[in-house]
Amino acid sequence: MLERVKKRINALIWGIESVNCAECGSRVSPARAIWSGRDAYCSIAHEFRDRDFVGRAAMASEAQDRTSVIRSAPAPVYRQAA
Repeated sequence: MLERVKKRINALIWGIESVNCAECGSRVSPARAIWSGRDAYCSIAHEFRDRDFVGRAAMASEAQDRTSVIRSAPAPVYRQAA
């Protein structure tokens, strides 16, 4: 019952019930997803792995700075199907 309510609230607020992680493809609630532009991720590690173009791991201070930026950024708004 509670799961059904969560899905309906997500659909009402976000326009969708769940999103897929851009890195691994797992289903994530839009409210719990880490948003980077239009891409959603299930964890910060997956967001870094997908965005790490140089091939090196992010430094701890960079990770903390990036996390605060991601958390403060507004999530994208999706149009609902008619």
